[in-house]
Amino acid sequence: MPSQVQYEINDLLSGEQIAQFTPIPVGTTSEVVVTSQQNRMISLTRKFEKHQVTFQITDGFGDVFYARTIFYILRAPGLQ
Repeated sequence: MPSQVQYEINDLLSGEQIAQFTPIPVGTTSEVVVTSQQNRMISLTRKFEKHQVTFQITDGFGDVFYARTIFYILRAPGLQ
């Protein structure tokens, strides 16, 4: 079981950090809820954005591993 888990969210095109590394309670299962503020579009001109969530996992020996996943946000005309 990991000794520590954190996540951060970045916009891949601009490189803007949307969420700083945030700790997740360590257990046999964990859940991350992306808030509406973290799920916002960065650009006012792009039709979609590619965001990446990076998980930083530290094991009991202090070794650090990373896992990444990508999600897309699409602009819906007429919605704010």
